[in-house]
Amino acid sequence: MNKVTITPTDNGPYVIQGGVTLLDGEGNPYQLSDTIALCRCGHSSTKPFCDGSHERVNFAAVNRAQVLAERCLKSLPAASKGLVLFRKPRLSCRSCGRH
Repeated sequence: MNKVTITPTDNGPYVIQGGVTLLDGEGNPYQLSDTIALCRCGHSSTKPFCDGSHERVNFAAVNRAQVLAERCLKSLPAASKGLVLFRKPRLSCRSCGRH
């Protein structure tokens, strides 16, 4: 199985590394290399691929994942046990109060 990594770069595109299949709206595959950059700013003239337009339009987006500490999973409600990553608003950790 191929390992695929998708990274939203700071103020730039999604960088996808690994063997993926990307299809157009009609189901036709794009010819891809092992690393591609997909537009996130909406201004690329080569959508879905990045053409660097995010720099011209001052696109701003910085994303960081927040990971629950393993010891804190014990304090979450049973419905949240499978939740490892989440964004604000945050769940409050009853054991350490930080997550």
